[in-house]
Amino acid sequence: IASCVRVDMGTSGLSLGSVGLSLEWDTAVLDLQEGGITHADPPFGNSALTLDESGPTGVLRFSAADPNGRAGDVFVLCAPFAVIGAVGSRSPLTLSLTSLFSTTLEDFLPQTVVQSGEVLVGQACRFGDVNGDAMIDSGDALMILVHSVGQGGMLPAAAQQRIQDGCGDVNRDGATDP
Repeated sequence: IASCVRVDMGTSGLSLGSVGLSLEWDTAVLDLQEGGITHADPPFGNSALTLDESGPTGVLRFSAADPNGRAGDVFVLCAPFAVIGAVGSRSPLTLSLTSLFSTTLEDFLPQTVVQSGEVLVGQACRFGDVNGDAMIDSGDALMILVHSVGQGGMLPAAAQQRIQDGCGDVNRDGATDP
């Protein structure tokens, strides 16, 4: 999985001049893949990244500044994780912005909406294989249809659990739907 940070400067008409952020997670559930961390290409001016995974909570801190700035939808950082926790374990992915300024030094932090998340470790599954028979066929499609019309309680408990674990999300849009 990956946690990616973008800043939409489109409606402001200004350019992003600097950003500071931290990302926290449970190190017993997620392992940051340091070599896969990416940030703006071309690089966002001068940047610094620090990482602390010595305790139960991992912390990545990132800051960058560019006097020329970036306009529009600005890609800031993407941090990939390997899932190492047991099935049923959870880890928050808590994003905190510590600074966000335009190139004209306008502080955007007070009006910023930050979306953090949580990772729930589920059973590995093949997307679309709701009945767990290692095939994706009309039986799975029927179960997804039954679930999507609100009759999921009629399905076998194992199929209901696989749908809850995300196995019915065929197009990976976050929902089990036809």
